[in-house]
Order: sequence, then C-alpha cells, then structure tokens
Amino acid sequence: TQQGRHVLLSDAEGKIIISLPGTNSFEARATELLAKAKQAGANQEKTNFQSLLLSNGEEILFSQHDLASPLGSLVVYETVEEALADWRESSLRLLGLIASLGLVILTLILVYWRQNLSTKETVQSFDQLNKRINTSLSRGHCGLWDWDLATGRIHWSASMFEMLGQPPRTGYLSVADINQWCHTDERDLTEIAAYLLNSDTRILDHEFRLRHRLGHWIWIRARAELVQREQGQYPRMVGIAIDVTEQKSIEAMNATAEMRLHDAVEAISEAFVVWDCENRLVLCNSKFQNLHDLPHELIQPGISYDDIMHYSAQSHVEMHIPDHFEQSAHSRAYEVLLTDRSEEHTSELQSH
Repeated sequence: TQQGRHVLLSDAEGKIIISLPGTNSFEARATELLAKAKQAGANQEKTNFQSLLLSNGEEILFSQHDLASPLGSLVVYETVEEALADWRESSLRLLGLIASLGLVILTLILVYWRQNLSTKETVQSFDQLNKRINTSLSRGHCGLWDWDLATGRIHWSASMFEMLGQPPRTGYLSVADINQWCHTDERDLTEIAAYLLNSDTRILDHEFRLRHRLGHWIWIRARAELVQREQGQYPRMVGIAIDVTEQKSIEAMNATAEMRLHDAVEAISEAFVVWDCENRLVLCNSKFQNLHDLPHELIQPGISYDDIMHYSAQSHVEMHIPDHFEQSAHSRAYEVLLTDRSEEHTSELQSH
C-alpha cells in the first residue's frame, strides 16, 4: 500500500492466493513470512502486531487474522524500516526546525551581545567624556546650569556643587533650594526669569553671591541664554556659572591700592605728574592741574603731553633746575617761574 504495508491472503491449505503489492521480491518474502507467522502466532493474540526476523535479516512487524473456509488467514505486515520511515522523516523535520530555531536564537544572541558591547562602549565613552568635562569645569571653577522654566527644575553639574562645598546630587534642584543659598541682597531667581521672559533680552549676564558650605560667600557670574523649544512651550535657560570670588578680591585690592596711591600723590606738597614712555599722562595731582589751570574733564589717562601744554594757562614759564635736585633718565625735578613771577616746584616721572 502507499503507507508501506503489505497484505497476504492464503487459502485453508496455506497457499497464497493474493499478495499486495504483487512483485517477485514480495512473493518470496511472503511465503517465508506466512509459514513463520503461523508458527509464531499460534500462542499469540491474533489482533496484536508482532515482530519477526526473516532469514535475510529483515525485521518484520505483522498481524495475522484467521478467516473462515475456504480461506485460510489474512496477514498484514511491513518492515521496521518502512514503519519508522515517517517517524524518521518527522524527526528530521523536527531536528531541522530545532536547528533553524537554534540558529535564529544564536543570531539574536550574537546581535544582542554586539549591541550590548556597543552600548557598553558608548556608555564608557560618555562616562569618560563626562569625567573630562567635569574635570575641566572643576579646574576652571565653573559649573553648568540647565533651568526648565516651565517646571522650575534646575540641573547642576557636579562642579557647581563642588564650588559650594556641597555633596553632588543626581536629581533636580528647585528655585527654593538655590534661593536659600543666595545672599539676602541678591535678586530672587524667579524675578530674573520673569524679566527675561517678558523682555526681548535672551542673554543673561548676572553676578550674585552664594553661601559656601563653610559659611563664607562666593561671587558667581552666571552667563546663560534662553533656548526655545517647541512652539507653545516655555524655553529653557542653559548656561555656565563662573566663580569670580578671586577676581572680586583682586578688584577690591586694586581699588584700595589706587585710592591709597591717589591719596599719597595728593599729599605731595609740590606738583606731581607721571608720564608713560610715549609722553602720555598716567596720573597727576591736583597741584599739577591747578598749576596749569587745566579743566577737570581734560585730565584723563592717555592724554598726550603736547595736548596738556596746549591747554595750559602757564604756557610761558621759565624752568630752572637747582644743583641739589637729583635727576635720572626717567625722572626729573625742577622749579618754574610762573607768569606772576612766583616759583613752583614740580616733579615729573616717566614710566615704562
């Protein structure tokens, strides 16, 4: 049959009268099978399949049924090889399916591994870049700000917390958090944000004081810009904050030194003036200004000697250098005879 089974029908004397399929090879096998089937099935249940080994080494599965006279018996058989053919084919298909599925899983694992490796490399590169940025910001005494004006959430870089001596935070800060560190004389951050939103100005350049964790105040110069997002949404304020405390201290010391120098020059009992290497005014005292009757707006650093002499009310004077006055390549002291015949002692210094 198409399923690989064979049918033998014998008469009462054991002669095969029908053999399906009817080929010579099956006829020879059928004669031996019928004789052995009768002998093996004498003590067996006739409806059960039994196994039988033929003389050619072929293993057979058969079932024998006795029929009424004049017929003998009906034997249905097939080889073990034929019986297992469909199972083997199904097994091969299943193995192929499992192999294909395994290949797909292996491919997915390889893709995931490569993706995971690429993600790790990206994360490592990002971490290295982030560390470099934080190191640069820390060495430069500055920090990054990112202020979402819609929610009021503010993100600081780690270097910003370091400037204040505060432990770094991974979350967001609120305006109230920062206001508690601000000096009481400083403007509230919400006022600054409202001003920027209601004006045409998009750039912020503001100096204010924040309290360090140790209690002292540090000066911060914040430079930021409003970054517009999608239409209808509030913009973000993104920028950088720089620690200018040292600069403020230097400016204060310079102002103090300049004030003391001015007071010292004013305390000199004679007219005193300092010129640079190109004969431009650096500074002078009021006695020099009064000597030449110069207007106050004219006495500005950088004005030339010729311009001052042009406006001087004492353009015709007699200059006399006494013997006891010390002279040098860059300074001189002399006495002048004014137009009213009075004398004035003047000291000049040329700086480089």
